[in-house]
Amino acid sequence: SGADILPAVVIDAWSVDMHYALQELPPDLCPIANLLPQTLARIESLVTTPLRTMVKRIFMDREVCKAYWTMPASARHHHAYPGGLAKHSLEVADDLAGQAHLSEVESDLGVAGALLHDIGKVWAYQNNMHLSPAGLAMGHELLGLSRLEKQLSLLESDWPDGAYALRVLISGCARIRQDGSLSFVLLVRIKAADQRSCELDKTTRRGGRSRIPQAWPVEKPHPPEI
Repeated sequence: SGADILPAVVIDAWSVDMHYALQELPPDLCPIANLLPQTLARIESLVTTPLRTMVKRIFMDREVCKAYWTMPASARHHHAYPGGLAKHSLEVADDLAGQAHLSEVESDLGVAGALLHDIGKVWAYQNNMHLSPAGLAMGHELLGLSRLEKQLSLLESDWPDGAYALRVLISGCARIRQDGSLSFVLLVRIKAADQRSCELDKTTRRGGRSRIPQAWPVEKPHPPEI
């Protein structure tokens, strides 16, 4: 598979042109047709330069390349098929990109946060989709946040506010503040888009997760009284 023949440019991506490096990813890296170029196009659409650079570096990481494009988004629930994680993440990112009433910076942070909101699953799950010890202990959100700290620190050196906000979005936790802080608002949007993607997935297995209320039995009209 493409994951077994990653180009050298991916392994040592710090000193090369990152647009070129991403374009060199094997086209069969993801089993879902066109998903790889669509995701790369979404990354390229980020206008904020340091944010776009950080996201590119993350997607050129060897561990990310070997797992992200082929693993399911979940073991038994939504997008539970090869490539499901990448498909779900792009659906959430596309949802954020199409939302109104967001500034350019807000949209960029929302899209980046959406692409990375489940990135911790790369390390939280093993090949058999059983949780790893780290995944069991931390959950995929905090595990992703810890694994990306090097990249987030680099972003912080160029754009501190962006790094602070993105940490919140990746962790899935935000302080609710009366001033309606940007991080909290974007996190709510990402969670809503995440839920929409899950519900739209035709393969989602709903049984056993929650009890769906039965429809109200419409009463037959009573015969008129005489």
